Amino acid sequence: MQLEEEVDAYLGEWLKGIARADASKDWYLDLLKGDHVSLGIDEPNNWVSTKGNSHLRAATRLLLDRAKEQRRVTTDTARRCLIEAHFAHLPKAMRTRKLSERAVIAGATDRLTKARRSNGTYVIPVCFAPSATKTSFRIGPAVIFARAVFEERYRGAIQARADDDDAFTKKAIKQWAEYSERYDHFIVVRVDGHESEMAWKAARDVAEYVLNCQSAFKFDPSSASNFDPFARRGLAVA
Repeated sequence: MQLEEEVDAYLGEWLKGIARADASKDWYLDLLKGDHVSLGIDEPNNWVSTKGNSHLRAATRLLLDRAKEQRRVTTDTARRCLIEAHFAHLPKAMRTRKLSERAVIAGATDRLTKARRSNGTYVIPVCFAPSATKTSFRIGPAVIFARAVFEERYRGAIQARADDDDAFTKKAIKQWAEYSERYDHFIVVRVDGHESEMAWKAARDVAEYVLNCQSAFKFDPSSASNFDPFARRGLAVA
């Protein structure tokens, strides 16, 4: 099905779940017993049937595909954009007596383009070549630095994060510093236009690319896969 068809099907299922003005107590009890999913928005009639939720899930993927944002924005964000656009459209729908899937899609697309992005420099510690202490070169979108070179270049940025007034940030920087002691190199990737979660995934993909390429340079091939296994152990320094 196309995006318009999935949104239309979702809206149709949502309409079926709206209580009539004369709905009885039993109607609401039956609704509670039924298989419904919350839409997570503070509005009346904020639920939809499981079938409707399946159409919403499909519409979410299609919206990301159409906007070419599937690698930059999470499905949770795209879902929220569709739901918010749906409820924002309701006042006009009440006036025109027409619930327009195209209006909902247009509203969701606009919200998607305005979703908060976490542009920044992402750092992932790796075991690359323990004997190399002056490494500094680029492979595609990434730069790999030996520990000493990285610390010299980014000491100020990391210290600025460590001096942040936020207690959580201070603790995270301290834990990252302790954790990264075991690694000899750092892969630095600039990522723009991505939500935070997706930016980390992009940075991780690049780090794996660099490590897969490293054998061509004969840098410690045996440790190629020995890098930080947890995305959140990386560090955003800008």
